[in-house]
Amino acid sequence: MSWRRIVLNPLSCGVALIAGTAAYLAGPARDSMDAASAVAVLLHMSVGCLLIAPVAWAIIRAVQRSAANFGRFLLSGIAIFASLCAATGLYETARAATGHSTAGDMASGLLHSLSGILAIGFALFYCRHIVRLRGGAGPRAVDENAPIVGVPSGEVCVPYVPFDSLANARANEKPVRRALPSWSWVVACAAFLTLTQGALFSTAALLPAYNAQEYYRDLTSTTAAQASNPLFPAGLRLQSRAGEMDGGALKVTLPDSESCGVSGCHPNAYREWHVSAHRFAGSDPLYLASLNESVRTSGEDIRGWCQGCHAPSQVIRAALRPADASRSGSESEGVGCYACHGAVGTPTRTGNGRFVLAMPRDYPFAGDPAWRGKLHDFLLRVRPAPHQRAYLKPELHRSSEFCSGCHRQSLTLAQNHFQFVRGPDEYGEWAHSPASGRNSRTAGTRVAQTCQDCHFRAQSTNRTNVSHAAPGGISTRIETSGVAASSEATRTQLLRAISLDMFAIRRMRSDGQPGEVIAPLDSPREPYALAAGTACLLDIVVRNQGVGHSFPAGYTDLTEAWLEVTVSNADGTPILSNGVVAAGQTEVPRDAHVYGSLGLDKLGEPILKHNLPAQVTEAYHRTIPSGGADIARYRFVVPPRTRNSAQQPNSIRITARLRYRSVRPGFMAWALGETAKPGSGRPAVSAPGILTLAETELFLPLSRTAPTTASSSRDWSVAERFMHYGEGLLAPQQNPDIGGAKYAFGQAKELAAARPDPWIGAGRVFLREPDLISAEHNFRKALTLSPGNPAATAELSVVYSQQGQPDRAIAALTPLVAAFPSDAAILNDLGLAQVRAGRYTEAAESFRKSLAIDPDQYAAHFQLKRCWEVLHRVPEERLEDSITRYMGEDLLAARLVPEYLKKRPEDARRAEPFPVHTLR
Repeated sequence: MSWRRIVLNPLSCGVALIAGTAAYLAGPARDSMDAASAVAVLLHMSVGCLLIAPVAWAIIRAVQRSAANFGRFLLSGIAIFASLCAATGLYETARAATGHSTAGDMASGLLHSLSGILAIGFALFYCRHIVRLRGGAGPRAVDENAPIVGVPSGEVCVPYVPFDSLANARANEKPVRRALPSWSWVVACAAFLTLTQGALFSTAALLPAYNAQEYYRDLTSTTAAQASNPLFPAGLRLQSRAGEMDGGALKVTLPDSESCGVSGCHPNAYREWHVSAHRFAGSDPLYLASLNESVRTSGEDIRGWCQGCHAPSQVIRAALRPADASRSGSESEGVGCYACHGAVGTPTRTGNGRFVLAMPRDYPFAGDPAWRGKLHDFLLRVRPAPHQRAYLKPELHRSSEFCSGCHRQSLTLAQNHFQFVRGPDEYGEWAHSPASGRNSRTAGTRVAQTCQDCHFRAQSTNRTNVSHAAPGGISTRIETSGVAASSEATRTQLLRAISLDMFAIRRMRSDGQPGEVIAPLDSPREPYALAAGTACLLDIVVRNQGVGHSFPAGYTDLTEAWLEVTVSNADGTPILSNGVVAAGQTEVPRDAHVYGSLGLDKLGEPILKHNLPAQVTEAYHRTIPSGGADIARYRFVVPPRTRNSAQQPNSIRITARLRYRSVRPGFMAWALGETAKPGSGRPAVSAPGILTLAETELFLPLSRTAPTTASSSRDWSVAERFMHYGEGLLAPQQNPDIGGAKYAFGQAKELAAARPDPWIGAGRVFLREPDLISAEHNFRKALTLSPGNPAATAELSVVYSQQGQPDRAIAALTPLVAAFPSDAAILNDLGLAQVRAGRYTEAAESFRKSLAIDPDQYAAHFQLKRCWEVLHRVPEERLEDSITRYMGEDLLAARLVPEYLKKRPEDARRAEPFPVHTLR
């Protein structure tokens, strides 16, 4: 038998067609879902089903006719692997036909591909074996099935060959090359690449280089032409392919999220998303009311800027196919499946919705209600891999940089017609926090986590199976639509993330000044008692120990978080209080310790309707950074002793609770009045409930008690509390309590002298004072206790730089930059040291790397401008000079904020670094 007869055999042609379509789908059409790919899939399945019986019959006949052991071995391999290939192929076809996706059957798909390749490989070896035996491979070929002439049937004939003749023949015999045809190696290489090309696939780099031209364009553009983006003022961009645009109109249909939740696709993910804040982002009454107010005050263009994050699909439909802009369901979808899974990257780190969406790929007949639509669904279920690769990019979707596209906001010239104003920035807060693991000054204090680790938790060991509920967002639709699970998930996420510690008391002296600090109150190192009528100051440490960004996060002008403090007798009778919302009231008392912010417009009026484009500065802003602390200070007079308690005699009880409400009642009342009018079609929404995120209580003695001796096992825990107290006293950028922080870290050093953290904290206090000699001593001591400590090294380099020793600072910072390449602060420190050393070229590169991580840094832009100026790089210097002018200091704040706070003493108290509240 010759190769010609094998190749021209109808059965061989069918097998070749199956192999060819498989190679096409795994190679050139690996990511394709066009008509050609659909035809190839249908051909592969139909021909494969038709050839199951003929192939089985041919294998059986060949086994019956074969007498050689090697031939039967090859036929056995063909039979086993062909059976596996057929069985897995039929299994996947049957599952897809019955409405189940094969996306989760990775083992079945891999077994189908491997068994098919092995079956074809064994078939090639068997064909070669047959050709050699039947005369197709040279003069020595023998037909093993041909009868021997002259030998009776059933008898075995062994021809006589003289030994010497056989030996001579073998000695003179030329070796026969036993090899597969040359083209079989091509098939083998193609199969190998098919199996391994998935590992070679990777997404684009997550960290783009700093481009001054692009940043200046994003900062100053006021038209679509200037922004080079037809979707302007939205920041998102559309990545189109040839043939998908027709005269500026979109030729493909954007998928609705509802189509992703059909049976057999992603019903669980759709069910979770359907009750999430992402789903309601474009239809929530709060958003719609503030959007309409912003449009009224700032113009119609602002609508696209807001919708770029709140309803991206609506922006695309409105800009590229206006006829579809009013499509039902597009507005209520909010941030749908396509908005996230269609993204292919974030080209900059400036936020404001600047991410890139790729046009969706799909099989023919998508969305067709007839049988053609069912054919599309079948193709998607039976071959989901291209769909998965188009919509799931693990390197991108598991990174916090992906979230920065929307969860980092700033107001630029196009929005406020003024200058750059920083808005909510959860991504930036995370990047500087211990949760990111990128900040050298907080490295090792927490396990590094991304945004997805908290808001899209993995539901199993398979990290691609994550929850799409995304708890944490503000949505009245969630609070009032009966979806208790989403609200409870948000509450559970915040619980145990904030801690309260009633830590210290200071008695007021006769001259009205605070006296000696008594701390910690629950385990004092010296006995103390509070006499009735004594004026005291109570310090409560509020620490953000679990949230990966600041608390509260997001739109802090909408949320409310405050402390509720109550003083009572030991038996529970209330005596004094502050921050208590009385029954029947909704507003937080004006003298409460509040966390949040208040924006001002150009006229110095407060921003109460969340019309952010009108904001130019803030009257006050109090949040707690991740891993940081805040000090709430209360003045009270110790009440006289009344009734005693058997549990805690001769004492008073102080209770503190951190209260939280997702939306201010005043804003909600206004928003609902705008959106829930009769005939508006909007549901009536009530005020959200008040959550208690943390609670603590303490009994203060009214008679002298014995000191509590702390064991060595408690020394570190008490030292940590002193450190948190010191961090809170040092936290304000202006007017920190240097003396109190010095005392707190000094106590921590006494309790845990063998640990580096108290020494680092004390060094930071001296650095803020500034006392560079004492700061250097403390940082060096920390490095002695913990050689190579990143935080101590980073702070010591700042000391060197300020002491006029830039070379030593550079030597300390260089290894830190290599260890923490995403720490913008370290790169800035290195750049400043290089400037002081006169190494301007290297400094410019350091600042450029820092701006690639965070382009919204005024100081880095200013220093880069200085470097270009010294290096006589005139075009670059002029560009950076223009950027710094737009990002300049807030010139209105110096005039507007004092005037406003003068008129509002309650807000003036909230703007103080350490406001003193009175327990009344």
